[in-house]
Amino acid sequence: MNWEKETQRIEEFIKLYITISGTKGIILGLSGGIDSAVVAVLAKRAIKKENIHCYYLPMLNTNDDIDKKHIKKLCERFDLTYKIREIGLDTEGIIDDSFTEGISKLNYGNIKARIRMTILYHYANRLNCLVVGTTNKSEYKIGYFTKYGDGAVDFEPIQHLYKTEIFELAKYLNIPEEIINKHPTAGLWKDQTDEKEIGMSYEQLDKILKFIKRNMIVKKQKSYLTSWENIQTCDINKVLDMMNSAKHKQKQPPSLESMFVYD
Repeated sequence: MNWEKETQRIEEFIKLYITISGTKGIILGLSGGIDSAVVAVLAKRAIKKENIHCYYLPMLNTNDDIDKKHIKKLCERFDLTYKIREIGLDTEGIIDDSFTEGISKLNYGNIKARIRMTILYHYANRLNCLVVGTTNKSEYKIGYFTKYGDGAVDFEPIQHLYKTEIFELAKYLNIPEEIINKHPTAGLWKDQTDEKEIGMSYEQLDKILKFIKRNMIVKKQKSYLTSWENIQTCDINKVLDMMNSAKHKQKQPPSLESMFVYD
């Protein structure tokens, strides 16, 4: 991909959408990961520094010391400002033992992601800004985001790019190597990684997604993938299942008016 042209295209999209919305800038949740780092740098190239409001919202029991170090390096390199808001205490008043009894790590993580969303929109309302998303195409396609959590944003500048393409773009943008090389994580609990949750590497996932996009996932093509790309049939089926399960996350809530035609 021609990254010079692609970055210009994304930057124009960011500028145009903010102008159309009539707002003053963006609110961005920095995580210390590659996706939010890429969006931060693209935003800095597109609009004025004073119109970019970055917030780091660390959870308790996560690798926040490493993330803090990486965010600091990113913001120093690209002359970005950010604020840290600890949100562990926010959840303690809402989520007590009786509420979390028997709850899974995933569901508990979803609650925390929605608390992050609430805080970001508080700042968005106060500053008359848009919340910018950091979801990539790979995660969007399989629903690897929290509904009304990190999936609740006003616009998505990198949702058309696969995760493997995000790594390429990060190198082009000169994102710090520490951020590019570390294991992607949502930071919702200690030692959580995205690839561990998804059950395969992003490289594998993107290969399968690209074959699906080209309508090549049929019986014969499955054998091609397993023979030549070293991908198991069970992994192909797993991705197809995840994509099917994600459909409700990718649509507006249905109503009678949207499902049926009324005069």
